[in-house]
Amino acid sequence: MIRAGNRGGWRSRGFTLVELMIVVAIIGIAAAIGIPNWIAGKPIREVKKASRDVF
Repeated sequence: MIRAGNRGGWRSRGFTLVELMIVVAIIGIAAAIGIPNWIAGKPIREVKKASRDVF
């Protein structure tokens, strides 16, 4: 009887530490770019909301 083995080997169980570190770095870079832009746009959003409320 032939046993069905793990086709992917030991790597198919999950992510490696390097892969997780790369994902965390990408998320950090995206946050570093996006959060300041989002904060800078807050006054503009408030003015647009106020103008919509008036009209």
